[in-house]
Amino acid sequence: MDRAEWHLADLTNSDDPFGIVLFSTGITVDVTATEDELAQACVKLLYKEAELARRGIRCEYKDAGQDCLDCPHATLDLKEDRSLLCRVGKDERAVETRYLALRAQRDPYDELAAALDAATELGHLADELAELLTYHGL
Repeated sequence: MDRAEWHLADLTNSDDPFGIVLFSTGITVDVTATEDELAQACVKLLYKEAELARRGIRCEYKDAGQDCLDCPHATLDLKEDRSLLCRVGKDERAVETRYLALRAQRDPYDELAAALDAATELGHLADELAELLTYHGL
């Protein structure tokens, strides 16, 4: 694990209730954000990346799959247009890392509970599913 990811791991496991701006051009990555909030941040970042692409700011390394957090070609020098894309790429990776960490912490029964909610809204719940959920106290 490289130094940047090690530092990010510290941030994503933090109990700090305050948002932290990492590298960005305006996106706040809140280490206590929910999955939905992180998804919204991701959408904003993708729009920023699309806007940069419309302006002709692209990166052959990012397009080839290079992780922006540990890219040896990245620049944060605002005098270079590409630095805006580097910052967006780093933020995208930070948001993705935190999102995946939250997904990994999910209770294995969360998806089953969501299925129950959906089935209840429809007014139908299979007997086997009801029995299984009751057995697990859901």
